[in-house]
Amino acid sequence: MAESNNPVPLITFIPVVICCIAIVLLLQHRSSQQRDRVNEADAAAIAQLYQDAEMDELEEEEEVEESVMGDGDQDSDPQEGTSTAVRVKKVGKKRAEKLKRKEHMRQYREYLDSQREARKYNDEIEEERYRQRKIAESIEREREHEKRLKAQAQQQQKLDKEREKKHKLEEKEQKRLQNILQKYRDKIKRTVQDCKYTTIEQLSKAIHISDQDTIYILKQLLIDDPQFRLSLFEESNMSFLYVTDEDYARLNAYMQKTGYFSIEKDAENIISILTQ
Repeated sequence: MAESNNPVPLITFIPVVICCIAIVLLLQHRSSQQRDRVNEADAAAIAQLYQDAEMDELEEEEEVEESVMGDGDQDSDPQEGTSTAVRVKKVGKKRAEKLKRKEHMRQYREYLDSQREARKYNDEIEEERYRQRKIAESIEREREHEKRLKAQAQQQQKLDKEREKKHKLEEKEQKRLQNILQKYRDKIKRTVQDCKYTTIEQLSKAIHISDQDTIYILKQLLIDDPQFRLSLFEESNMSFLYVTDEDYARLNAYMQKTGYFSIEKDAENIISILTQ
């Protein structure tokens, strides 16, 4: 009784499981073979149907020829065998011509199909070339547009730099002139007031500055200083005449007497009048 209660080892079921799996695989293999045989049989049956159809067509054509030949034998005498042979020959010739026409039509249809395919192929090639050309033109236009924009940006950048440089130079020059004016204004003013008449060259050498700086200071004196409101600067001979109210009265009397005067031509007379 103790032995009957012991559990059965699982290893004893392994052969049974293997047998079951083998049976299932065998059944699947047989089922697959049966399906393959059915498919092969169907294909053979279809091929046989096409072959039978072709044979039926050939038999019908042969029956037509035989019926034509039989009618010829019944309607004619034995002496008319030659005419019957001619009719059979005509039937065979007509069939050959018919087959020939069919072959020509088939070849013509194939030719038309090939022409259509060729035109279609050429049209597709032309369309693709046109599309590629348009793409290339679009890319080229975009490249040219970007090139123009880049050139414009570079030109604008160059102009901005030049404008900024010019502005800085002008600011620098203006600052320099202001320094020159502040430094030499009083000295030039005293020198001109003392000598009354002078040339720009003489005045520049006396002050030790350039002619342009001297002219700038004199023009500023004519604009800003009330004492120089009657003074004259003649650019033709680059000379300057300092005139006070008393000097102006004497010069006015001299001008009324002579009718006119020129700083360049009447310099000696003017100096003598101003220094009286």
